[in-house]
Amino acid sequence: MLTVQDVWAGYGPSTVLQGVSLTLEPGTVVALVGANGAGKSTVLKTLSGLLRPQRGRIAVDGRELTGRPPADWVRAGVAHVPEGRQVFANLTVADNLLLGAFSALARLGPRQRQERVEEVLAIFPDLGPKLGVLAGSLSGGQQQMLAIGRGLMSQPRYLLLDEPSLGLAPQVTETIFAVIGRLRDRGVGILLVEQNGRLALAVADRAHLLEKGVITVSGTGAELLANQTVVERYLGVGSPLDDGPRPQALAERLRRALGR
Repeated sequence: MLTVQDVWAGYGPSTVLQGVSLTLEPGTVVALVGANGAGKSTVLKTLSGLLRPQRGRIAVDGRELTGRPPADWVRAGVAHVPEGRQVFANLTVADNLLLGAFSALARLGPRQRQERVEEVLAIFPDLGPKLGVLAGSLSGGQQQMLAIGRGLMSQPRYLLLDEPSLGLAPQVTETIFAVIGRLRDRGVGILLVEQNGRLALAVADRAHLLEKGVITVSGTGAELLANQTVVERYLGVGSPLDDGPRPQALAERLRRALGR
């Protein structure tokens, strides 16, 4: 279990997170929703070692990692897929994937490396024909698949996903969220930050509303979808994240497909 207890974090003298506590169990999806600037990405950076918390405690499977460098988090089973994909555009797709297993490359033989790549290709078959091409030549959807696949190369128990559907067509978004459901069923714990709140809550086992660095509402995904406070503050009419019937219909299809 990934456990966060009373974490405060920020940038320089500025404090963004104020006493955040949450847990992520293997085989569950936890959604973190909230307006832009609420601190959602800051949570993920803190939980992957990119940002040192000002105070609080973070542990992975009983091992405290508070303040440890990112490499220690990867070795402990945490992988962070950042917002904006951030693939290495001038490297091939294959090399991008291998970098995802960098912390283990020294002990992996050629066959083991290939097996990890093949595991990713089984999840994202569209990347198979693209292994030898530069990542910068991929479509946005393929780059997002590559970014997630790169994260999976370390065989994480906990996957931190930051805005996986940002800028993607609805069909690609549906593919990405179906993969999230399958990873959950395989026992991976997923902490999901997603600009489309309805989709995030549709697939979430647990969810938290983050407002100005503070978790103000918690519950199941279905409970937050039905919570009037969340609807008014985050999913209500006029919200830039509520685009009308299309995302709602997609969320409903995903909910049925994932047995929610």
